[in-house]
Amino acid sequence: MVYNKPALTVAQQLTQLRKRGLRIPDPQLADHFLRNVSYYRLAGYWWTLQSDFKRHRFRRGASFNQVVDRYNFDRELRLIVLDMVERIEIAVRTRMIYHLSLAYNPYWIENVNLVKNTNDWAYNIKKIKADTRRSSEIYLRKHYKDYSTDSRCPPSWKSLEIVTMGTISKMYTNLKPTLPEKDLIAQELGLPDQTFLENWLHGVAIIRNIVAHHNRLFQGTISVKPILPASPTGNWITTKGIGRHSVYLHLSCMAYLLQFISPGNRFSQRLADLFTKYKATVKYKEIGFPANWCNQPLWKQ
Repeated sequence: MVYNKPALTVAQQLTQLRKRGLRIPDPQLADHFLRNVSYYRLAGYWWTLQSDFKRHRFRRGASFNQVVDRYNFDRELRLIVLDMVERIEIAVRTRMIYHLSLAYNPYWIENVNLVKNTNDWAYNIKKIKADTRRSSEIYLRKHYKDYSTDSRCPPSWKSLEIVTMGTISKMYTNLKPTLPEKDLIAQELGLPDQTFLENWLHGVAIIRNIVAHHNRLFQGTISVKPILPASPTGNWITTKGIGRHSVYLHLSCMAYLLQFISPGNRFSQRLADLFTKYKATVKYKEIGFPANWCNQPLWKQ
């Protein structure tokens, strides 16, 4: 089969949506969103408003305003989640720098004897060296000027400040399991050992990429399946009946870590307020949240 659908003007897109049964109560609003967000991107938010997916027929009562609400809900959710990712990323990076610099030296990131996979290590260190060299950060430019004869990367507390969550996750995972600092970092974050933190950081890195690239969390799933603690030291959730790839379970893992990173944080309230704001359009199940999520010990205010 060859794809042969033509490009449509915004006016033609609106006509097509009306023919398929979608109400357009505010044509100016619809025109604005189609011009600034795009038809195809918005399609991810109207997909389940359809009654016939083959013919793209909408359910009775479905409206473009519902699509806009779903889109705005997801956008605001991503901002909350990005804030959660930031705190986790900085906290894990800080612990890696602190414990490994004290145990080995400030240049532990260049020590190939600390890692499992030397190819992954070589790739990461090459990227770190390139990124620090071309960075416009004043502290890095000053470092290379002041220590021009030192061929090493800047010490880890300088070099790792510019790496991504994905790189932090990969570096932690690649550390040898025999390093006591690896379990120590996991235990400081309320997890039994490094196996849990490796797995959870992988999920955090995936979510970070979703939100940073403005992709959908709404009605989405995460490819990584979290390993669940049998005896958590912090507040946790009832996982029976919860999808193992659901956004809710991954956000619960993140919220669990934040108990130890940022006690007293307001993420539970921010999520509850977001659901209240869009309660007429967005249902808990659309991002895998159970109806009683806010009464779970982890999320309870």
